[in-house]
Amino acid sequence: EFPDTEPSVCLTLIQALPKIDKLEMIVRHGAELGVLKFVFFTSDRTIVRWDSKKFEEKIHRLKVIARESAEVSFRTHLPGFDQVANLKEALQKFPSAVVLSESEKAHRVFNVKDKNVEIIVGPEGGWSPRELHWIGERGVTLGPRVFRVETAAIAASALVLLGTP
Repeated sequence: EFPDTEPSVCLTLIQALPKIDKLEMIVRHGAELGVLKFVFFTSDRTIVRWDSKKFEEKIHRLKVIARESAEVSFRTHLPGFDQVANLKEALQKFPSAVVLSESEKAHRVFNVKDKNVEIIVGPEGGWSPRELHWIGERGVTLGPRVFRVETAAIAASALVLLGTP
């Protein structure tokens, strides 16, 4: 019999598309930490654009990376993958999601203790004014420093997943 290596928290990481090397790093470390599902979207400041054919090709590669990372950390489940069109759709589809934001309006420090957690991580270059309006009071901060997109995604995932048995 195998030990239960899956976290007790179900984490969905909703990520604005960064450059592919950063995305691969986020998936590699997220899968190792225990992310249950990755959801990708195009933000106003996203540089990378994927059509449906390119999305399928990239997702195939990311699934391979996730499987390898899951094997390394002895996970018993592979993470799922999905996409939504933009931040507005992500906020609608995931109404309880918290949004990492380094806006001066984000006064709430990131601290999630639920069993089902959804985190939205923004793009390289930050949120646009329109997106900040959509985020409203859902913005949280990881603290006084500004992180690269891949660091923010991995740090937030670790805070949620490693604080649980």
